[in-house]
Amino acid sequence: MTMEMTLPALLAVIGCGLCYAGADFTRKSASQHAGPAMLVAIIFTAVVPLYIVLFFASGNHVFSRDYILPGSMNILSNVIANIFFVRAVFTSPLSKTVPLLSITPVLTALIGFFFLGETLVLLQWSGIVLVVLGILWLYVPPEKIFGFASVWKNFISEAGAKFMCVTALFWTLAPVFDRVALRHVDVPTHALIHFTVSSLLLWLWIFLRGGFKKNPLPKKEGWKIISVVALFYACAMGLQMLSLKMVYVGIMESVKRVIGQISAIALGRLAFGEEITLPKILGVIAMCVGVPLILLS
Repeated sequence: MTMEMTLPALLAVIGCGLCYAGADFTRKSASQHAGPAMLVAIIFTAVVPLYIVLFFASGNHVFSRDYILPGSMNILSNVIANIFFVRAVFTSPLSKTVPLLSITPVLTALIGFFFLGETLVLLQWSGIVLVVLGILWLYVPPEKIFGFASVWKNFISEAGAKFMCVTALFWTLAPVFDRVALRHVDVPTHALIHFTVSSLLLWLWIFLRGGFKKNPLPKKEGWKIISVVALFYACAMGLQMLSLKMVYVGIMESVKRVIGQISAIALGRLAFGEEITLPKILGVIAMCVGVPLILLS
């Protein structure tokens, strides 16, 4: 099947990247007002009414049993990834965590090479090297452009980095399950099932771990920013599902990751006063070049 990059497809892909960047930025602020499971449960529950409307507005309500397995795996991957994402941005700067999501195409490529017998061309290996180099640069001391000897120590000391690596692993899987699931149901149906079941699982988890006594709801001042997160996230997920209908996973992921990396550095500085260093800039440039090389070669 051939997919052309039409104007609607381009707008959907760019919009998806921008909305994810907005969700990343606002989730860091929202993480000050609720625990990871509670925050993700609220966000997922808040977007359910939107997808109920879209579901009934669409004309295609066909459901196939073949959807159940990829749909379930997509739900599991996305819930775990989101919880660890919130933990990551709560404990560490955006500019040292969000760019780590560039490891997702590296993991996908290496899994395919080592376990599925897929072939990687020279450009893809070059992209892998650039992404790894970019990640190393994130943790190089500001005053030493090539101070790679300190990378492991700095990485280990940054608690959010380890959490974001878990997120990257599960978000490596989520778009693949998305694409398989969408062969069997329409976008609104998939979105409604995804967020409804995810919400129920998260609220069940909260109940089993002590309910609201041990997992308190946000206070009044926290609800505004959480509402903004929910709006960004709903738009991002909807545009991602729409994008996957029109373009290949590689194109969507490339644009999303590049926008996310640049936004993490810029918004981290503007909103949270995070330091912009030459090694960070070099790291983001390397990853912005490396990710498309892996996904589009």
